Amino acid sequence: EPLAKCLELNEPIDFAKNVINDALQDKCSFVAYDIQTEQLVGVCLNEIKFADDKHIINETNEKIYFILHFLNQMHKNTNLFQQFQTNSLLHIFIINVQKNYRGYGLGLQLISASIEHAKTIHIKGIYAEATNIYSLNCFKQQGFQSY
Repeated sequence: EPLAKCLELNEPIDFAKNVINDALQDKCSFVAYDIQTEQLVGVCLNEIKFADDKHIINETNEKIYFILHFLNQMHKNTNLFQQFQTNSLLHIFIINVQKNYRGYGLGLQLISASIEHAKTIHIKGIYAEATNIYSLNCFKQQGFQSY
């Protein structure tokens, strides 16, 4: 993750646990699993956000707080809930594919699975913050707009 590397953020275990638990609670995340090696090779951690959610950053790690605050600031100029005329959106919070599995379209498949799932649960819009060129390209190929 480029932001984490830039800030020299090492193993944010507590933060990762919270993100995973939140994503599991919403039951809208996806993984890519290599059945030959029995390894998890890709993940798309998603969460459902509601228009009336409070955006409180409850993070004690200074570097993680900075990243989350930075990402929240990106949303100040655009109200996606109004734009999509909805009360709920799917947030693709983290998408990652192991380096040696990149180039096989796994990122695209994970995003596609997220889009299809959002449709089945009647969510009208999806958003993500692309922080590297790989995820940006995947989102663009799936028709996401940049703001």
